[in-house]
Amino acid sequence: MTFILGEDNHGLPVGWWAGEGNQNVLAVSGEHDSGKTMLADSIMLQALVRQYAVIRFDLKDKPLPSPIVSPVDYEDKIETLNVLDRTIAEIKRRGTYREKHGVEGEPTPRPLLLVFEDLDSLMESDDRLYLRELNERLQEIRGGIIGMRVYLVLVSTTFPTDGQVQWKNIVSHSGHVHLGYSPIEEYVLPSNREQASQILTRMADHSFRLRPGQGFYEDRFGELKPIMKTHDLEGGNRNA
Repeated sequence: MTFILGEDNHGLPVGWWAGEGNQNVLAVSGEHDSGKTMLADSIMLQALVRQYAVIRFDLKDKPLPSPIVSPVDYEDKIETLNVLDRTIAEIKRRGTYREKHGVEGEPTPRPLLLVFEDLDSLMESDDRLYLRELNERLQEIRGGIIGMRVYLVLVSTTFPTDGQVQWKNIVSHSGHVHLGYSPIEEYVLPSNREQASQILTRMADHSFRLRPGQGFYEDRFGELKPIMKTHDLEGGNRNA
């Protein structure tokens, strides 16, 4: 499955090759109004077209890109953890069935996309136990989806290296989209940081502003591509 993230400077699609080379996780960073939500909505809509089951974890009252996306409110802590527990159970079921029969189930279960938005807001919670339990479940999901048709999209202004959730352990070997001029996330490979900065500088106008959806994509193997234009599907909201 390839999710189109946008177009490069030649008008060619820039894609997240989800699942190929175990790239089941995509991190999306960028400042407010840089287009993070717009990109997440586009990915969800692409998944729905391909008959994925899509679950979005977010703060309440944000518009959904489609009514058939299943919303989960972070503030409903019990429901959030229950959904993650059910996801873990389903991943284990698929894995066990595949070990025995060579397929994930019969009939073949639908691919699953989990989108976690506004993670920086979630990390402001004072409930350290909740964050620790969330971290444990995310780590288990990430470790269990390798080679399976279950994918994660993690959306945050930044991914802190300290605190209850060790984001560096989750996203350091994932695909990474950074939108907007700054900051250049430390998850960009050291060998790519200068090039990433140069890409964003060339893309910026004279006031060093970028349009929403502009940035770069680095896959987990270090290939770096500019995103000059976002991939726009009908539907989705424009909040970033």
